[in-house]
Amino acid sequence: MPSKSKTGREKRQANRIESTDMAAMARELNKIQKDVKKLEKNSKDQNETLKALQKNLTKRTKIDKIIGTCKSCSKKFNLNDRSPRIIACGHTSCQSCLLNKSEIDESDITKKWFKCPECIYSTRLPYERTKDGLPSKNWTIMNHIQN
Repeated sequence: MPSKSKTGREKRQANRIESTDMAAMARELNKIQKDVKKLEKNSKDQNETLKALQKNLTKRTKIDKIIGTCKSCSKKFNLNDRSPRIIACGHTSCQSCLLNKSEIDESDITKKWFKCPECIYSTRLPYERTKDGLPSKNWTIMNHIQN
């Protein structure tokens, strides 16, 4: 009748199997810990990138508010009827304001004057240096609003 208790040889073999299993689990644990460290680093890098993008977006939003709107009507510039135009004093107003907020020249009803809302300098219209009679477009702002 075989004995129900393990022999010394069976115990040693069971210990070796257990030891091999433990070594495999230790290697797997080590691999998982390395993977976790990589993921934590990637997460940290992505968080830093996200913070930089948020900072850039905030900065761009502030710039948009400063240069993206007409000082006369407070509306956003666009590429059509509210295109940014550089008036004689160097400031910028939208095309719509130049056309609609100009005052008729009392000495010559074919001419108008547009007062800059920032410095009150007057620009005479039609502006004779351009085909459309309006001051030149502000291409810096035009490029900014296109992007």
